[in-house]
Amino acid sequence: QKRQNRRRRNKCRSGKLQRITFDLQTNSKIFVQKKSSTSTDEESYFEQFRDNCCKTENAKSLMNAMIEADSKVDIFEKFKVDSLMEIMFLSVLKEYGRQGIGYQLCKYSLDVAKNHHNLQVVCSMWTGINTQVIGKKLGFEVVHTEPFTNLSFNGKTFAERFGDPNITYQVAVKCFNQFSKI
Repeated sequence: QKRQNRRRRNKCRSGKLQRITFDLQTNSKIFVQKKSSTSTDEESYFEQFRDNCCKTENAKSLMNAMIEADSKVDIFEKFKVDSLMEIMFLSVLKEYGRQGIGYQLCKYSLDVAKNHHNLQVVCSMWTGINTQVIGKKLGFEVVHTEPFTNLSFNGKTFAERFGDPNITYQVAVKCFNQFSKI
């Protein structure tokens, strides 16, 4: 199974992708990305992942929503950086929930970004209240908020699918400087 996941992971790599860390137990992925120096016609990582790795219409719809969300803010331009780390798909198995594991994964990711890759920016799209709370505790700055009522699949909004008309997602960023502490 590990070999199969490694093959799938390698197949889905983008030319912009420098490094991937993937934890099979928690489903958390950490990406270090470089700003594309080519034309804007180049497919984003999410587009490549959708086209090469997503098999079901539900998965493709989720990736389309992420592509839409990702297009709302150009983190590279806004924060004047040419590389960043992105925390993606943060989740913890239900039986391990409410133990601070998600928080620790994010905190460790920030440490890796700052101290091992010398990155100045870490970003994430927080799609649930639990991840939004984690981001707030770790000092992420929300740069965009969007209601899930604006995203839909097969005639139903994501808010309807989640059963909460007020649910939102947040694009958030953690910036480091010489005085910051995790």
